[in-house]
Amino acid sequence: MIKKFTAYAAAFAVITGVFTGCKGKDGTDTQENSSAVTTSVQSTLQPDPLDPNKTTSAVTTVTSSVTTAAETAPNETQPDPMINNAFSIDESGAVVMEIPVEEQNDDILIAAAQKLYNSACETQWKFLYEPPYDLDYTETVENEFGWEFYRIKTGGIKTFADVENDYHMVFSDRYPNTLSETYREENGSVYAFTGGRGSDLYYSDSMITAIESRKADEIFFTVESLYSGSDFDDEEYTKTDTFSAVIVGDVWYVGVFELPF
Repeated sequence: MIKKFTAYAAAFAVITGVFTGCKGKDGTDTQENSSAVTTSVQSTLQPDPLDPNKTTSAVTTVTSSVTTAAETAPNETQPDPMINNAFSIDESGAVVMEIPVEEQNDDILIAAAQKLYNSACETQWKFLYEPPYDLDYTETVENEFGWEFYRIKTGGIKTFADVENDYHMVFSDRYPNTLSETYREENGSVYAFTGGRGSDLYYSDSMITAIESRKADEIFFTVESLYSGSDFDDEEYTKTDTFSAVIVGDVWYVGVFELPF
């Protein structure tokens, strides 16, 4: 299974350029383009006074040619599809397709899904464990377990629905969420819990590896997450899940998703 994951990762890197996977909470290769360089050096010699017949050459020319590795082994890596304007990422983290989905090949769709998956990881962690709002730590409410929630003082956040609206800038409302575990609406304000949890120390990375199925407004992908071990075993392993992108016009939102760390 590890060899399978490694093979997928290598192939994906060649197809789509450099992509950063969904990293845990707890580098890119650079290639220098160079070309053949030919250097000519001319050295002008003064006539030798001891050589009145001028048998010495007046000018000596030395030419050298240096051929770099770039000439003998050209860079065959395909450019990042984002650079080719196949898709972009909006300020919230959703994917915006610049060309209709039906005109895109599978490689482009997988590349776009990888970007959306990375946004899903970041957004999910932020909203559930590190609320993206300014908090007033002097005003609190408690839930039935005695956990303290702090009042959100960020402008525009007056109801629980306001928090959901922010969350749905990346996540589709087609599937249920667990925001109610982190946010409470009371006394005309919204309160957030900041206790959070630690991330999985064994988590390494996640990679979208294939398209599972497609509907008119949703594409389902296979995502493989790599772990360096567990509390019971030091051996690496991969976990396979399903991830989906819900399509609304030219925008992709996160559908089926499970935080990998």
